[in-house]
Amino acid sequence: MFVISTALLLSGIVSLLGDSDKITMVAVAVLIVGLIIGFICIFCVQKKYNNGVF
Repeated sequence: MFVISTALLLSGIVSLLGDSDKITMVAVAVLIVGLIIGFICIFCVQKKYNNGVF
C-alpha cells in the first residue's frame, strides 16, 4: 500500500508540474489506475478480516 500511495503522490506532483498535455494525461491515468488498485486492496482486506463490512 505504501508503494501505491507513493506512486499516486508522485503522479499528482507530475500532473501539477507537467508542461505538456501528454505528460499530464499519463499522470492522471496512473492516478486513476492507482486509486482502483488501492480500493481493490482495501476491499480484499475488508472482505478477509471483516466479512466485507466496511
